[in-house]
Amino acid sequence: MEEHQKQYGVSAYRRLEELLKAEKIDLIVLCTISGLHSAQAVFAAQYGVNVMTEKPMATRWHDGVDMVKACDAARVRLFVVKQNRRNSTLQLLKSAVEKKCFGRIYMVNINVFWTRPQEYYDSAKWRGTWEFDGGAFMNQASHYVDLVDWSG
Repeated sequence: MEEHQKQYGVSAYRRLEELLKAEKIDLIVLCTISGLHSAQAVFAAQYGVNVMTEKPMATRWHDGVDMVKACDAARVRLFVVKQNRRNSTLQLLKSAVEKKCFGRIYMVNINVFWTRPQEYYDSAKWRGTWEFDGGAFMNQASHYVDLVDWSG
């Protein structure tokens, strides 16, 4: 790690606490194991740092609630990456829904036609576990659940 610091002139930290104590940062982006997002977000909020997290923001409801409460209490922002909202086709669909082009929508049916191959789950021990990954619903289908909520 010290070699990296000398070569690139940047500091490296083995623990989140070391980073938060040593640096004055405005935003931390959590691209870590999904099941760790909650604890890391709460910890960063305690240091007054805004948090951006990859999806899923948490793998358990109460962990997500803890994240929101901690960020509210610290008066910092909590952002969750939902990149599919920027998809041009979905932007067009949202616009059409907002303009009521389809009339009143009573039901939405979503099919997730893509999967992760077994190699994906085999590539890291945490993948596919309830504790750290949340399963296919949390990790893949969450995009679609978000889109129904966002566009409606």
